[in-house]
Amino acid sequence: LVELDIALALTATAMVTARFGAIASSKMSERSLKRALGAFMLFIAPLVPGKKYLDDWLEGNDKVSSDKQVQTQIIDTSVAQQPSNLERLLPASFIGTFSGFLSGMFGVGGGAIVVPSLVLSTDMSHHAALGTSLCAMVLPAMVGVLTHANKGNVAWRVAPSLALGSAVGAY
Repeated sequence: LVELDIALALTATAMVTARFGAIASSKMSERSLKRALGAFMLFIAPLVPGKKYLDDWLEGNDKVSSDKQVQTQIIDTSVAQQPSNLERLLPASFIGTFSGFLSGMFGVGGGAIVVPSLVLSTDMSHHAALGTSLCAMVLPAMVGVLTHANKGNVAWRVAPSLALGSAVGAY
């Protein structure tokens, strides 16, 4: 389910911008950072479950009958061409740019940014977006951690326990 080419495009751009996000967050007050994270989460939360409604709204198909949708899908699949590498990788690169920055700034990335963005902007299934996101965000997370560590923003006392619990939970 992991689409490695998309994961690499996400990783390459996110690694660059994660450092900038970490630097930006260290210049914000704790109160401002908390408010910005809260606003971000409120914006992102409804996007994935609302994809169907958003797609219908963008296409103006709110009132299309299910029969017409099936006919359209049959026609679309019969003439559909495979997207070029640029068409596949360019959206992933843009997503990586923003997710890297926000990952470095807020400590969020894959689940809050990459998965909803991939689901909304590509034909990727939710499961494939999850796997691709997990694969892609490992290196950008490391860049963010190192940048925050250099700024003194890592609580090393709790980090090993948190990392162990995350590894066990992920397994």
